[in-house]
Amino acid sequence: MLNEGDLFAHAWDNFKYLNIYIPKYTGGEWSLFTAYAYYPSLSCVEDNIDGVFYSSIRWGFGAHSELEDGQEWSSVITHEVGHWLDLRHTFENGCSAPGDLVDDTPYTTGGSIEVEGCFNNDLSCEESTNGENYMDYNHDCKKMFTVGQVERMTAALHLPARSNLWSTENLIATGCASASASIEKEVENNILSVYPNPANSVVHFNLNAAPESIIVSNALGSIIQIDIDGSLIYTLDVADLPSGIYFYQVDFGSSSENGKFLVQ
Repeated sequence: MLNEGDLFAHAWDNFKYLNIYIPKYTGGEWSLFTAYAYYPSLSCVEDNIDGVFYSSIRWGFGAHSELEDGQEWSSVITHEVGHWLDLRHTFENGCSAPGDLVDDTPYTTGGSIEVEGCFNNDLSCEESTNGENYMDYNHDCKKMFTVGQVERMTAALHLPARSNLWSTENLIATGCASASASIEKEVENNILSVYPNPANSVVHFNLNAAPESIIVSNALGSIIQIDIDGSLIYTLDVADLPSGIYFYQVDFGSSSENGKFLVQ
């Protein structure tokens, strides 16, 4: 945790890492903002001033903290990483086009943090709002992104300011992948796609090798075993599953692959 001084003097290479700062002070004074982040910007990355900034008033440091018993503000980081991946607030431009630049988020008004309630500003633009969206300001309800937002974040990862982070070379350089892993091995991934994500009714597993097992579990570890018949395409019915994040592991004998998907 940083106390005083220039935060960027402590920055790790922005081309290699997402820097998340949690300062106690800025400019020698209490950090009295909530949080902010930079949209993808090559100049910010080149100047090594990119990242997410999360104030001590929300994570509980000192008498000036606004954190109260029973509150948790971890969704703030998710919200700010959304900005870092080029998402706007759902209430951007209010009821006017182009809104937040994502087609499947309904127009809404807003702009002030709502600590309670999931439907603040509902029907403010004559349509039901998406109050559970991480990019809204309904604090206690944040839990999802829309398909359009996921597509926009995925596109942001291919921008010059973000694309190196997940390159094979950088994953090896930062210790996230084995130096023995080749580009060919990455491309010859056994899983072609797991979709849709988020899902409402079914999740499809498209593979390019026959699996030995496919196991799906929820956050509490409860397991769903998918019956294997030697196919390369499997469909999991999730219509009756509770909303939340689910994790999958696909075993191919000599290797296995893991991931997650969201059920709305």
